[in-house]
Amino acid sequence: MPPPEKLSIFRALSHSPRSQVILTLALAVLIPLVLQAGSVFKRFGGHPTSLFQIGEAFYSQGPEEILGFKPYVHAGSVGFDGQFFYFLAHDPLLRHGVYRFLDDPRLRAQRIGYPMLAWALALGIKPLIPLSLYLINMAALVGCVALLGTRARRMGHSYAYGLLFVFCISTITVVTTMTCEVVTTFFLLLAFVFHEQKRTLPLFGATLLALFTKEICLLWVAALILHALVERRWGLLPGCVGIVAVWVAWQSYLARQIPAPYLTQSTLQNFDWPLKGAVEQITHLVGEHRHVLKNHGYDFGLMLTLLSMACRGLWALRGRGWRDPVTLLFAAGGACAFCLSRVCWDWSGNFARQLFILLAVALWTMPLTRWAKCDTYGHIAFSLWQTYAKILRKVV
Repeated sequence: MPPPEKLSIFRALSHSPRSQVILTLALAVLIPLVLQAGSVFKRFGGHPTSLFQIGEAFYSQGPEEILGFKPYVHAGSVGFDGQFFYFLAHDPLLRHGVYRFLDDPRLRAQRIGYPMLAWALALGIKPLIPLSLYLINMAALVGCVALLGTRARRMGHSYAYGLLFVFCISTITVVTTMTCEVVTTFFLLLAFVFHEQKRTLPLFGATLLALFTKEICLLWVAALILHALVERRWGLLPGCVGIVAVWVAWQSYLARQIPAPYLTQSTLQNFDWPLKGAVEQITHLVGEHRHVLKNHGYDFGLMLTLLSMACRGLWALRGRGWRDPVTLLFAAGGACAFCLSRVCWDWSGNFARQLFILLAVALWTMPLTRWAKCDTYGHIAFSLWQTYAKILRKVV
């Protein structure tokens, strides 16, 4: 009897349902670990807290009293958003003055869900908080892959479809900077599942967690309210009103905890008139600075694929699409893409994270049409190109 044929990893992914699940989730862990290890050991001397991108500009203000020990600090840098979640996780109720180390205390503290969960997981033990922040982010990433893969298999496709989420540049940016968008996406996808199952209480719980992780999830709450009114699902309205009431109560708490000099007024500077910012950026790339297009074509491709998804989201409203809250959220994400300012479009790590809802819903709805396949797989291709050009070449 001839020996059984050995399966390659790609054949194994389609060989059996169990193989698909195990290998897909294993890759969902392994790929980010490789990127993180390369960044930490090749660029930052092996210090694990370097992932939080803590900049000297904010650390120099003296947060040692709250953190308990010195993390890795990027010299001469303002850092990145992950540092603010790191600070907040050590003082989630803002009782010990953490607002002094935030660039926009009111805005940052609105996103308390991720740092609060990390603080709770670490039982408030300060040396464990960085680890809990990391574990929550990674668990959310695997959860997103699992939810997308389960939905794909239910629709007759491979479970490995969920792995596309790992290769999106927004996800890669998050796992190398420890921001909150992957955690928010996980709670949103959970809310989609509970909505389809008509499980009201879990739906409200997942929605509340998503909202407290990032405030743009108010769009999902608005979509649920509109869906409840149109479909006469009156049972959804009290829960949605309750979620908004809890959100308003937290805003009131922040106003009391943060002294007036630190209450900076959050603006909508990320947004502009429809397509104004996009047109300005495209003009910049293909006009006077053609070398930018040559050296950073992946940014241009990512931008166009996201705009294509935005058009697809708005197009999905035709017919009875506007009665579905997920489709409404897809369209709202598309509207946000059209209205991004030139400042946001200038850097893919910025605009990809700003539009994470658009990409999450695009993956959830699955690339079934030729149009959807083109922008979804195109986005993944440009994400991989950028990952190699901007990340891998620095650590290999």
